[in-house]
Amino acid sequence: MVAGVLTALLANPSAVAVASAGLPLPDDPISQDDTERSENETNPQGAGPSGPGGYWTGLKVRPRRPRQDSNVRVLVHCPHTSTDAIVTAKPFNPPGSFRHSTPLGVGIRKGRGFDTKYVAYDALLGWRLVRLKCLRITMLEHPRRRIVRLVSRDRTYVLIRPFRKERF
Repeated sequence: MVAGVLTALLANPSAVAVASAGLPLPDDPISQDDTERSENETNPQGAGPSGPGGYWTGLKVRPRRPRQDSNVRVLVHCPHTSTDAIVTAKPFNPPGSFRHSTPLGVGIRKGRGFDTKYVAYDALLGWRLVRLKCLRITMLEHPRRRIVRLVSRDRTYVLIRPFRKERF
């Protein structure tokens, strides 16, 4: 028994550790950590370097498992070069709206790179994808034209639970 576990541990240490600890499997969307994603998935082509120096992107939705028809807090962290952020998700649709996803514009404070947004929503039950795009918007003064560049992007999942009136 011990020799078999030791052989499996030498062959694939992550599979044995996950199986023995009873942790969720790596293909579970919630168990995937942001650091495990590939560079191209988090930062698009030509979006700039990631890593130290303020070039990391993060998105959190609190509470992690909200109920229907409640408020959530969206925490955004973008690189210091970005000026705006757009968070899109189907759960953020206003009640009665049938849009595919509703964008939330989040202004980024200079030097800090993050901001929060409170959102009321009425969504279907289950796992829902929330996406973040960090943008750098520059305005050309003479022709009055905007230049929008994608700096980085990120995503996370939210579990929508049923509304319970007994809570109140």
